[in-house]
Order: sequence, then structure tokens, then C-alpha cells
Amino acid sequence: MILRKANQNLNEQEYIDNIPQGRNDLIQYLLENQNGNISSFPIDTPLEVNPYTNIKPLENFDKYIIGTFPPISYILDENAIIGAGITVIDNQRRPKIPYFHGNSKKMWRLFFPPNFINFDANNNHIRYERRAEILNFLENSEVNYSDVIYSTKRNEYTSNDTDLGNVVINKELIKHILNNPNVNHLLFNTSSTFSQDGISIHINNVVNGTVGRINVNGNQCNSFCLFFRACQDFGFKVEFKVKNTQGEILLDWTEVNAANTNSLRNELITLLSH
Repeated sequence: MILRKANQNLNEQEYIDNIPQGRNDLIQYLLENQNGNISSFPIDTPLEVNPYTNIKPLENFDKYIIGTFPPISYILDENAIIGAGITVIDNQRRPKIPYFHGNSKKMWRLFFPPNFINFDANNNHIRYERRAEILNFLENSEVNYSDVIYSTKRNEYTSNDTDLGNVVINKELIKHILNNPNVNHLLFNTSSTFSQDGISIHINNVVNGTVGRINVNGNQCNSFCLFFRACQDFGFKVEFKVKNTQGEILLDWTEVNAANTNSLRNELITLLSH
């Protein structure tokens, strides 16, 4: 399944089969065409594979944190690039921590003291030591962390989810959640739910959109919408129910479909102001 296709005539299976080779081509480009210094990436954005989803196996914890896809800087942590002794120049920098949210570390500021966050980011030993501490923290807290995107081909080299094209869903994450008997908390770290954007549902068949499916085009390309859109595309019925902290039902079970688009969008936005 490929969402946000740049080319509607794309052969999905052929594209998916070529993802690993596309990733290797990017690494080879950086090794061969930079004269020892990495100052830019290819003009034609490459196929990318999420570098972090397989670092820690998913377990049957009851909690998941779900993101989208890291900035392109993760590729500078590839062993082949580090081993070649290539210098990284200009505005290209390896992530401060080689893991989710490693570039700005904002996520981990919520859980760790300042001395954990403030360190020499050029020291690889400390960088990987910090990652090990994060992994231990997630394990001890019984939290799974993963991204809903397995692969992408960016439209631009930015950290914006809106620039992620040809999105290939992380099916293993969705299968794990649906088969986990303990799951009861999903935290999407990029989401428009309960914001002024609310949920957008296609009411017409359009490019990259089918009637009744959650819109993942434009500003809707976030982890929440991508996850539940993928569930729809896998053939599942998706419904939402909202309760307040006192347990009062604010929105009873409502199916995501074209008929309920106004109710879901408007009610979720209204709930934000309560």
C-alpha cells in the first residue's frame, strides 16, 4: 500500500521491491560523489527506509508511541559513511542521538534531566550511550516506540511530514497492535486530532483519495491519520468515541465514513474548546 503517490500510474509492487536498492543507491551516492565531504543530497530525492523501527523489537506492552519518519540526517549515521571517514559540512549534521527525535531531542527533554540532553554531539560513544538509556527507559516503562511509515520518497529535504511522498505503511506495526491483547494506549506524536484541523474525510473520489477514507494529503499527513487510514485500507471499519476525564461520553461511537465527515470533524474541534 502506497499513500500520497506522486505518480498515479506507479506500479506498487515494483516500487516496493526496489526500496532496499534505492536506499543502497543513496548511500553509494554519498560515498562516491561528495569528494570526501557531504554538503548536499541528490537532487532527485531517493527511496528511504526507516532506520529506527527495527532497533528495538515490539513487545506486548499496553502502550505505544507512534511517529511518522525521521529527517534525512539519519543517513549520516550509516556505518559505511562513518567508516569511510567522510566529513559532514555545511548544514548537514548527524542526529545528536541516533534514535527517534534525535535531532532536536525535544521529546526526551520531557523524561530526562538536562545533563542527559546537553552533551558533545560529536562524541559517538556518548550518542549511542544516550540511545541505550532511552531504550532502557522505554523497556522499563513498558512502552513500544515505532513509526507508522516504513518507507518514503520525499518531495523536499525537510523535516515536515507534508513533504513525505510515496508513503509505504509500516504494516508490521499495525499487525502487532491489532494482535496485541494488552494494548490500550496509542500516543501519536504528530496529530491534528483535537486541533483546529480536526479529521478530514474524503467525500469525493480524488487523486490519492477514496470516498469515506481519512484524508492523508497535505497537512493531514500525520501519524494519527496515516495509522487509521491504513487500517481502513486493510479493510477494517474505524470508529471513534470520546469521553472526558469524568467518563462522560462527549462523542459516542461514530464510524469514519463520508456521511459522518462533518460530525467527526466539527465535534472533535468543538471538544477542543471544552
